Amino acid sequence: MKEETKKEEKKKVDVEIIKDYMSTWETAIFFKMEHLKKLIRDKDWDTASYVASSITRDLSKLRALELILPPEEE
Repeated sequence: MKEETKKEEKKKVDVEIIKDYMSTWETAIFFKMEHLKKLIRDKDWDTASYVASSITRDLSKLRALELILPPEEE
């Protein structure tokens, strides 16, 4: 019984850590997108391409983290 409680507590902590990590990625993606807008306005296509692929990788990581999370209970 006590071991189940410990596992549940650890799971809650893990979920909070993942959500915090996801929030960090979301913030990074936001700033990269703002930078990408500036690069497109300045017609710096090489750097814009690099930043866009970086955003794509970050979005993939974010999606992977979403899949790790257990479904939310209503």
